Amino acid sequence: METLKLPLLFTPPPYCRQFEKQKHEIEVIPSLNLTVSNPSKLLTLYEKLHDNASKTIERKINSYLMKETDSASTFLIHLLPVPEEALIQTVGAEELEDTFRFPLSKDVMAQLIQCENEILKCDNSLNPQIVAIFEKIFDNTKLKIITVPILKNQTYYQCSAQNIKPALLACFVESKKEDNFIAKLVNELFRFCLPVLFNTLATEEEARQRKQYETLLDATRKFYSHIDDIHELITVITNETRQLINARKCSLFLANLDDLLLISRKYNTPLEAKKCKPCVKLALHFAIPDHVANTGTLINCHRNQESALFNESLMEFNEFKLQNILCFPVRDEDKIIGAVQLYNKRKGNFTRFDEEIANILSVHGGFALSQSLKFTKSENFKIRNQLADNLMIRHEHLVEDKYITQLEALAYFVTCLCHDVDYRAANSSFQQTPSDGLCTLYSSPGSVMERHRLSQILRILNSEGCNFVDILNRENYRLFLDLLKDLTLATDLSIHFKHYTKKFIMTKNGYNRNNPEHRYVFTSLLVTCADLSDHTKDWTVSKDVAIQLFQEFFTQGDLEVNYYSNPLQMKDIEVVFMPDLIVNFLRDVCLTAFKMLAVMFIEIKELVQAIKRNILYWETSKHLFLKALDSGKPSLELLQSEEFDKDVEAAIQLVATKK
Repeated sequence: METLKLPLLFTPPPYCRQFEKQKHEIEVIPSLNLTVSNPSKLLTLYEKLHDNASKTIERKINSYLMKETDSASTFLIHLLPVPEEALIQTVGAEELEDTFRFPLSKDVMAQLIQCENEILKCDNSLNPQIVAIFEKIFDNTKLKIITVPILKNQTYYQCSAQNIKPALLACFVESKKEDNFIAKLVNELFRFCLPVLFNTLATEEEARQRKQYETLLDATRKFYSHIDDIHELITVITNETRQLINARKCSLFLANLDDLLLISRKYNTPLEAKKCKPCVKLALHFAIPDHVANTGTLINCHRNQESALFNESLMEFNEFKLQNILCFPVRDEDKIIGAVQLYNKRKGNFTRFDEEIANILSVHGGFALSQSLKFTKSENFKIRNQLADNLMIRHEHLVEDKYITQLEALAYFVTCLCHDVDYRAANSSFQQTPSDGLCTLYSSPGSVMERHRLSQILRILNSEGCNFVDILNRENYRLFLDLLKDLTLATDLSIHFKHYTKKFIMTKNGYNRNNPEHRYVFTSLLVTCADLSDHTKDWTVSKDVAIQLFQEFFTQGDLEVNYYSNPLQMKDIEVVFMPDLIVNFLRDVCLTAFKMLAVMFIEIKELVQAIKRNILYWETSKHLFLKALDSGKPSLELLQSEEFDKDVEAAIQLVATKK
């Protein structure tokens, strides 16, 4: 650098060091080399670039460029090579409500650099990807738009043969200035204001990351607070993920069928299943989740890409229009337990920032889900043990009180444990249709489902390590199997009504333990009451069980149309009046069975009162069903609504006050 030496007023003494002479040397300011820009206007603009928001800085730069180039509009495209995407924050003096992001390959970015005699120049021959961007911003596709690349580390507007990295693309719409003038103006401007803009962007990115980490921390805190409830956890994971990444829908896919069955079994009633909104499926049945669960790689694809996996997803999810998909693995340490798939980002496509969030959620969500699955398995094991202990205690009381023998108690215990094994959601009468597989398998008349259940129980008992009754002698073993058969078939309500008179007489005249017929009738009554015990619980449980029964009932009715020309009208959802159906069932089946048992055990009277209370609730709800019928609202939809319980409780309170 040239320096200007001023003459000395006096000669310094010889003991002064040489470097002290440099204090008298004044540096000459290098030339700015401004060929088209007005220094005064540039300084005025730089003075205004003191904002903390990059969008505001861009608006001021755009306004300056518009005025100096006499353009209809100007805007800057930020080029991000790592995620291979670009973004636009402002157009002219206006800020976009949402930052416009779009994919842009590194090859296209490199082609944006145009040089002439080592000088950056404007580009009039636009790449199709860039043209597509402009078409989304402006309605008029015939506008004349020229672009000027802005290098990241440029000191002047000369091209360098090495490491050319465009950071921005300045775009000019319908400019009246020559291209060479625009190119020089842009490069002279950004020689000085680019550091200000980039520093502001860096500060905003740091703030964005800080906020993102705080949000993620809050989300993970919610994950770990719901480990004790697998349903709540799944709801939290899918909802938080959907909101963080701003997608329209989020689903969880599990890699292990046993985990899926464990979660499915936790849906005790249809109402609980409905309240748990997230959709949990098996990853194996879907292209992208299956690929992610097997490879552990994140997939970010959209409709405009050539992707075979995305094309398969279009066919798998044809109930709504797919625009883009982000699917990431759910990890538990080194194991992948499933995948989370997000559909249709609300604005634009999924971005690099979305992928960063997904990678973090992949670990924390996976660990929480894994721990919750373990907790659920542990809880189920405790519940099964507690249930088995309670059943054993009750059966011991029956034996101690000399109502039944130990062998009869064991057969009753096994029948209760194996109740509804391989349940087909249809009654025995439906299984007797000629085309049904069970009908052809069990040729004996009636009780097809019960005979199938007995067969499954015997199959389990004959499995290796499961035959706990092989210690019985030959006679007791044969007797146990006969008792198991009688009690399993007794769960068929047609058998219950067949022996109804015998049960009534036995309870009225007194139980004789030495009478084999009494012991059979008594154990049959016990297993029937056990089968109907759901209706002795409170109103909420009784209602939820009724919903499940109605769904199975009407589904069976729809299927019967294929087999019978005149199926029962009581199975037609369009004809049946639900409250009457359930009240008749509670009064004629449940109440009569428990009343007979209450004659023998005074404690059962409390269950009788519970059934009567549920009958009152159903009777009170009739006006709600009539109102729903008048408005065209389906009865099942009414039952599953949140307002239904509140309206019934209010009606019950009103009846109580009138009394």
